[in-house]
Amino acid sequence: MATPVLHKAHALRGATITKLTYVNLSDNSFDGELPNTIGNLTQLVTLKICCYIPCILGGPILLEISNLKSLIDLDLGGNKLSGKIPSSIYDLTNLVTIFLRSNFLTGSIDPRLRKLKYLTSLDLSNNNISGTVPPQFGDLSRLTF
Repeated sequence: MATPVLHKAHALRGATITKLTYVNLSDNSFDGELPNTIGNLTQLVTLKICCYIPCILGGPILLEISNLKSLIDLDLGGNKLSGKIPSSIYDLTNLVTIFLRSNFLTGSIDPRLRKLKYLTSLDLSNNNISGTVPPQFGDLSRLTF
């Protein structure tokens, strides 16, 4: 039986771990949604909650993720996240990697993506993203293919 995501991980609910810098909860059987208290982890550098086994972590990517100003690596791939990529994600200007592959994300790629000057890896594959790739995508000089 799947455990509601982070429901039993009381640590993410308290303010006592706000200096946490690395979270990797990948390949577990979480269900439910990310708690909005994840935005309290303001020193977080790496957030990995990706799934390569059946995972039913769903809901939107929370706006509170924009509080994670130190974030460098974001991997939420292989879940059932839905909705648009929040525009506030483009304010996380330290991001080097964004892996949101294999979810149910919709909308288009925001031209503000160009604000992510340190971005070297971007994976939005296997979603329902539509529209054209904005010309600002070419401004990402560190992006590797």
